[in-house]
Amino acid sequence: MPRPTLVHLFFDRSPCRGSGCRINPSDPWAPGPPLHTESVTSAPAAVEDAPDTAGRVPRWAGAVIGLVAAGCGLAVAERLVGVWTSLQSPVLSVGDRVVDNVPRPVKQWAIDTFGTSDKVVLVGGVVVLLALFAAGIGILAARRGERAGLVGVGAFTLVGVAASLGRGSSGPAGIVPSVLAGVVAGAVLVWLVHLARPDSADSVTPMSAMSRRRFLGTAAALTAGAVVLTGAGRWLRQRG
Repeated sequence: MPRPTLVHLFFDRSPCRGSGCRINPSDPWAPGPPLHTESVTSAPAAVEDAPDTAGRVPRWAGAVIGLVAAGCGLAVAERLVGVWTSLQSPVLSVGDRVVDNVPRPVKQWAIDTFGTSDKVVLVGGVVVLLALFAAGIGILAARRGERAGLVGVGAFTLVGVAASLGRGSSGPAGIVPSVLAGVVAGAVLVWLVHLARPDSADSVTPMSAMSRRRFLGTAAALTAGAVVLTGAGRWLRQRG
């Protein structure tokens, strides 16, 4: 076998390459087996993100959460003012402020149209607005989390506190029903959001059948309790 020369060393080539001589396997200058290049496959396409509904509470459940939470808070306040008769419920406080600040033509129209029931109609309108606001807070909590919902409950509470300090106020104690209603509403909101949330954060299905039944059963029970508390509070207030 030819001996390697400086040319072979410089170009890292074996003297047998291309010369027709037999290759000794122990020769360090013998050409190695051909390299097999593996085909490089492209990275798999990125997996599509999970739907936006994954791990979230449905909107309808959020509306139910807001309504039930507000109803429970106001019911506890009604029960309190039924015992503490010098106080006024947040709904009536807000209704009085609306009646005091409504434009005179609107007030006169209500008197002419509804007669002595004008205040009842105006307070009913306030209740409808509060219900819409509560449903919006529940949907916010369902989409953005409990903290966002609690901010809405705080704003809801501040409206009641400000209204309770107006005409016919009982002084600093007058804010107690509104504050208590806000605390109860916030606690119920957090509880119901946890019940309505899917068992797994990666779940694509917003609520399973079992979770839906548990959530609706709890909401129905809380609603029934709120109705009983409201009725008991008004009955006690009429007796007092």
